[in-house]
Amino acid sequence: MTDDLPDRLARFTRAAVLDTLGGDHVRAARAKGLSDGQVVWRHGLPGALVPVVTAMGLVAGGLLAGDVVIETIFSWPGMGQLGVAAIRSRDYPVIAGFALYAGVAFALVNIVIDLVCALLDPRLRLGDPAEEPA
Repeated sequence: MTDDLPDRLARFTRAAVLDTLGGDHVRAARAKGLSDGQVVWRHGLPGALVPVVTAMGLVAGGLLAGDVVIETIFSWPGMGQLGVAAIRSRDYPVIAGFALYAGVAFALVNIVIDLVCALLDPRLRLGDPAEEPA
């Protein structure tokens, strides 16, 4: 599954850029006389990277879940193997700690993804509610 991940992300990025290049802001940038490269890099790619970064965040969540499987298969010591051992021995405090660790790690990944998306697209930033149009 991860072998074709770069190819899938590249296709996803290409489709997002092509979708963004059809927007009015890109047409306005071309009307200003910007070159095709400037239009793509300054106006097309930043808007198209938001869904790509979001997709990469989902992949990171899958990697966190896959950690348990990999550590169990290869007998590598780590949090995943600790969680599996705790489940087998019904060690409830360790299971709760492992679930807390996994939940916090997943939440932190999502927060980082949201912050990166807010940096890429100014429309996603929080502002003063009084400034919002009615």
